[in-house]
Amino acid sequence: AVTINESGADVDFRVESDDNANMLFVDGGNDRVGIGTASPDTTMHIEAASAPVLKVEQTSGGWGELEADGTNFFIQSVGAIVFRNHADSEYARIDTYGRLLIGTTSATNVNHKGLSVRADSYGEAVAKFSHRVATGDGQVLMLEMENYDGSAGTKMAEFNTAAGEVGNIKANQSSTAYNTSSDYRMKENVNYTWDATTKLKQLKPAKFN
Repeated sequence: AVTINESGADVDFRVESDDNANMLFVDGGNDRVGIGTASPDTTMHIEAASAPVLKVEQTSGGWGELEADGTNFFIQSVGAIVFRNHADSEYARIDTYGRLLIGTTSATNVNHKGLSVRADSYGEAVAKFSHRVATGDGQVLMLEMENYDGSAGTKMAEFNTAAGEVGNIKANQSSTAYNTSSDYRMKENVNYTWDATTKLKQLKPAKFN
């Protein structure tokens, strides 16, 4: 085995390439490693004139990259980007469709392109939205359909059980409709001729002083 600085002296170590004087730099006094820099700020510091990229790849083909330019920080992967805790339990992922999944590893509806949240225990809130400002016009939740100019109404929200859809909220340019399985517009054989007064009196309504 080859050991460099086995005595543990406060000595820096540097490797040059043909175009980079600090291809690899070890800061012996601060216990830091720099790639492309002789002044690493953290335990590992990568710096380049163009956007530097750190790539981690498995021989079977899976890979992920971290990249930074002058404005943004990028995370790229050949598959999903998965967030885990210290026990390797998955908390969330961004799948290959760009959907954010929390509490689930797959979206139940392949047509949805946004957020999917799932709770597996009774009593848990699937999602919570709160507003810290007591007054004003701030919205806790806003649903908006952009570039819509029709009049038939578009479905802003859909409510489902295991049996399928049980209601929805639709909106057009000027109004909102709340449609449920109990909506009179969804009923058939509606009869207005029955004796409502007799049925009401069976409830024994009363008035007290």
